[in-house]
Amino acid sequence: AVFFIVSAWGSGIADGSLTIPNIKQRKTATGRECSIGAGVTIFANAHGQTVMAIAALLVLAVVLVIGNTIRLAIMNRRSEIEVMKLVGATEAFIQRPFLYTGIWYGVIGGILAWLIINLLVWYLDSALAELLGLYGSQLEMKSLTFIELLQLVGLASFLGWLGSYLSVRQHLRSIEPS
Repeated sequence: AVFFIVSAWGSGIADGSLTIPNIKQRKTATGRECSIGAGVTIFANAHGQTVMAIAALLVLAVVLVIGNTIRLAIMNRRSEIEVMKLVGATEAFIQRPFLYTGIWYGVIGGILAWLIINLLVWYLDSALAELLGLYGSQLEMKSLTFIELLQLVGLASFLGWLGSYLSVRQHLRSIEPS
């Protein structure tokens, strides 16, 4: 969800193309021409970088939380895994259910994020439209399109798979039949 919000809001911010019309030029102490809009653009660029850093931290948090959840599931099934290794099950056969679980966690998380985004858009749309109407702005909030929904669920399921893969790979090696 964070990725789509950043890409929707940060299009003019991240590439530095955010401009503010009707801003008067003024001279600085060094004689250079400068506008108030330049300061706003610098602030907007820094804001975009901050949002991207927060998004990266949230992605890392998702991978770590799903990895920890899968680790708990592996430890809960430790005796079953030992028996499966004793009878000759391959690592891939043992890993598969945990990887599927991670993917499902991602899919459910992506759908939940989509629902939360739609609820927030629905809740904030009228209040924001009324506020921006006072300033003569025509900004309209839109929910995610179907393609964006698929991208969101795809990214979330990939993050779920990645978290579970890293956890399964690390913790299955430590389980050996006694």
